[in-house]
Amino acid sequence: MQIIDLTGQLQDYRALDKLHKQIHAEVAAGMRENTALLVQYSPTFTVGRNTKPEDVPNKDVPVIEVNRGGSVTWHGPGQLVCYPIVKLPEPLDVIRFIRAVEQVVIDTLEPYGIRAQRIKGRAGAWVLKPGEIDKKIAAIGIHTARAASMHGFALNVNPTFSDFARIIPCGLADAWVTSMNEQGCSETVASMREPVIAGLRRNLDTPYFRGEKQGQEGENVYTS
Repeated sequence: MQIIDLTGQLQDYRALDKLHKQIHAEVAAGMRENTALLVQYSPTFTVGRNTKPEDVPNKDVPVIEVNRGGSVTWHGPGQLVCYPIVKLPEPLDVIRFIRAVEQVVIDTLEPYGIRAQRIKGRAGAWVLKPGEIDKKIAAIGIHTARAASMHGFALNVNPTFSDFARIIPCGLADAWVTSMNEQGCSETVASMREPVIAGLRRNLDTPYFRGEKQGQEGENVYTS
């Protein structure tokens, strides 16, 4: 798996989206090996297909529609965004890929004493504590086209939460967000690049996801 690390400076979402789509097209056509993009964005809201108007009450930050499942989320400084662009083998098993992406986050956080968990019916990686509302530490949104994946996960390392307060993150009014910093870690996006890359290689750079047999044309969307 090729790694393209662009976290060293803040990226414009629209400009990066062009690169994202170009790489996806090349992976889908078999012209490029599976590739993971690591990005840190300038403050941006992205809205998926399930977003309701009330999910974005404040639009002072740019709001961009994207072709993934789910509702609105925030991207910005202190958040490590990872797009694993993978040609999926046949028979196409999108859920298997999603579980592998979730496991990247779970494995990455475990050495830092953060037990990220799945919640049935809710995408992402969550931190659950008795007496507290559910808190999402990493949003996950996946889209597949031509049997190759797009989008991925956004790990909250040390962002501020002021922009999250302008929206209903992921459209879940009964939940909130958290970060590695809030969970007692002093890590930065820079220090988390190698752990995330290790998690990608462990879970996605495997014989299964490097398979020579490819899936059929079509699309699948997983709701985040």
